[in-house]
Amino acid sequence: MGRQRVFRQGAVALPPRLMKRRFAPIPEWAREKIEQADLERLERLSERLLDAGSIGKRLAD
Repeated sequence: MGRQRVFRQGAVALPPRLMKRRFAPIPEWAREKIEQADLERLERLSERLLDAGSIGKRLAD
């Protein structure tokens, strides 16, 4: 259980770091959506952020 929690914390931390670097600042609604996402969605989001034109488009699906 501890490893899963640590892994999730890292997975939740990555998208905001990528967004901040690409779009700064990160809207609160985007942070909330990321914190509620499951691990699979967090992985997809992190990958898509590399090609993102906007935060909204990447968090829409």
